[in-house]
Amino acid sequence: MKQIILFGDPTYPLYHPYKEVSDLLESIFEDFQVTGGREHFETFEAWDYEPYDLAVFYTDHWIDKSGTSPQQVQALLHYVARGGSLLVLHNLDLTVDPEVAQMLGARLRHPLENPGPLRKLRFLPDETHPVSRGVEAFTLEEERFGVEYGFFTERQEFLQAVDEEGISTPAGWTSCFGRGRAAYLSPGHTREAFADPSCRRLIRQAARWLTNFKEEDT
Repeated sequence: MKQIILFGDPTYPLYHPYKEVSDLLESIFEDFQVTGGREHFETFEAWDYEPYDLAVFYTDHWIDKSGTSPQQVQALLHYVARGGSLLVLHNLDLTVDPEVAQMLGARLRHPLENPGPLRKLRFLPDETHPVSRGVEAFTLEEERFGVEYGFFTERQEFLQAVDEEGISTPAGWTSCFGRGRAAYLSPGHTREAFADPSCRRLIRQAARWLTNFKEEDT
């Protein structure tokens, strides 16, 4: 069975408490063996990631740990470049480091912006991408961050978010880095996102695509 390590902030969350969504989030990965709720990734070295087929980040504490633990950036880059997989859910704080932003193909605008109030967003999947194939459109009250997109990283978008004024922005994409794969999904501010059937399927299919999952892997 493929292995997932899931990082969140159960003890001292900034804005997105892991404990409030952990049951729903971990249940999405029913085809995997999940190690959930890890928060002290600042001490991780490259070999600490090696037992896992996928690292999932739902944490907004990266920004205040990277200054004291620069090896965490090198460890994550090394892991993905050598064939690992990375899934970032909602929080783009780890892209404060330019190397991680380059890997994902985007970063939060600098200085980091307050996303403002929740707004109703309609999420539209792209049927041509394997991550979003067969996923139905869904609507959530969500945050929308200010994002800068990298010109030197090829991103394959599979999800768009459309607001009530008809303005569309990317809400999900994949990228390749060395021998590995990475993906980002913007929904996830509340429990409702991880309870929505379409959003759950999207996350599950992203995990499967990132890890080249096959039924015989279970």
